[in-house]
Amino acid sequence: MALRNFVLCVSVATSFAIKFDLKERSSDNNPDLNRQDLGIMQDAWEVIKNTQNEVYYMMYVNEYNYNYNSKRCIQLRTSDLNQTLKTAVYNLTWNKYDRWCKRIEEQVTWISQVAAIKQNNYYQENILRFWYPKAMDCGSRTADGSYNLVHYSNYQCDSGLQDPTYFSHDEEYYDSYVVFSEPSCYILRTLERSGVCEFWLNEILLNKTLTELEAQPQEESDKDKNTEDCITENNAEEKLNLKLFRKLPRNCRVAFLLSCGDPETLMYNKTECEKSKQTENPSQSEDDD
Repeated sequence: MALRNFVLCVSVATSFAIKFDLKERSSDNNPDLNRQDLGIMQDAWEVIKNTQNEVYYMMYVNEYNYNYNSKRCIQLRTSDLNQTLKTAVYNLTWNKYDRWCKRIEEQVTWISQVAAIKQNNYYQENILRFWYPKAMDCGSRTADGSYNLVHYSNYQCDSGLQDPTYFSHDEEYYDSYVVFSEPSCYILRTLERSGVCEFWLNEILLNKTLTELEAQPQEESDKDKNTEDCITENNAEEKLNLKLFRKLPRNCRVAFLLSCGDPETLMYNKTECEKSKQTENPSQSEDDD
């Protein structure tokens, strides 16, 4: 039975890769990768419209990057959409994270403009351009390169980010390519972070998935685990992360695995994020007074 399930999974993944051509990333800026039959799954404007209706949480990233080490509970919402310009106001909120103590700290919010833009010689807006707070809109509405965008050559306001090792919040904007999207979830490859993939999930589906996981009976090994044992605790955490990933929407999971690799870091922890909300609400009410 296990072997049959494995063969079935391989067959599904293979057929998905053939159908959507997501099994390889290009190391150059090959415009042939921008195929029109992929456009329906890579519509940046649809992502903006969906995030107007619901909050989306960043669930996973696929590789180590220092920009994520100090952030958790990252959520995105848009407002004030302009259909003609395909722009909106985005609200990106996260909590600072002490990775050594594994502690959620104060909340940070960015509010600025986001635009759905096209790459050169491509018919579909498949890039989200996020302007940093207080940054000037340089008017650029196109981007060069394939979906990998590894050369940073699409930065027309400032050439500083042509060096992948360079990072500064003083830059004008950053771009995220829409690898895959559907109403429940979407995957972005973010340029400023060396092409790291982000898995974003609809808040309603996130809460539903976590509720279902909590309702499942605990395994005996989890009940009897010694919380003082770091190895056991880590194994239990990895097991929970795997269970969570398996319950996420299948299309996004397969697209993420084929195009980005394994989900390395879990960015959302319900217990920690809800605890941070409880500690922040009293201070917010005091400020209102």
